[in-house]
Amino acid sequence: TWYATMSYPLVDTLITALAVHQDPEVAWEMTAMIGQAYAVTGFLSALLVATAGRARPFGSECEGDPGVSALCGTSEVNRSFASGHSSFAFTGAGLSCAFHGAMDLYGDGPWGTVACVGSFVGATTTALLRVVSDRHWTTDILVGSGIGFAAGYLVPTLLHFTSEDGPADVVVTPWSDRDALGVGLSGRF
Repeated sequence: TWYATMSYPLVDTLITALAVHQDPEVAWEMTAMIGQAYAVTGFLSALLVATAGRARPFGSECEGDPGVSALCGTSEVNRSFASGHSSFAFTGAGLSCAFHGAMDLYGDGPWGTVACVGSFVGATTTALLRVVSDRHWTTDILVGSGIGFAAGYLVPTLLHFTSEDGPADVVVTPWSDRDALGVGLSGRF
């Protein structure tokens, strides 16, 4: 489910925009949006994993029996927060929903909604399997899923899809204080 949900927006771009509609400009723009969304997801996921250092659920079993997993004693034990698999799966779902919400890739009818819902179901399955497989806590997948869907849906929607007034005016501003660093997002949507 992870590979399918992650790759669906690109497959949809190549097959639907390029092959069916024969519109290389739209296919290129969609591909660029996919790259941007996955770059945001990758950056945020890597930042959280590197800074949080949260132990995976199976990590407590490593202390009593290091042979319980081949990952015991490796850096993989402390890479639980946030779930990268969930982040990337939900980025694919967000992209699918953004593309089908803004463009009639499948023409009139329910098929765009079916693609969005199907991607969301695939991403949810991926996230739940990460918990069942003892790789992540529920909070890890919730945060990862939120990051991924926000990046997949908001990046193309806010930065590329236009309204009658033109594209959204979005400003990303770094900020800091004594105790924290952050990024602010403001603009006209």
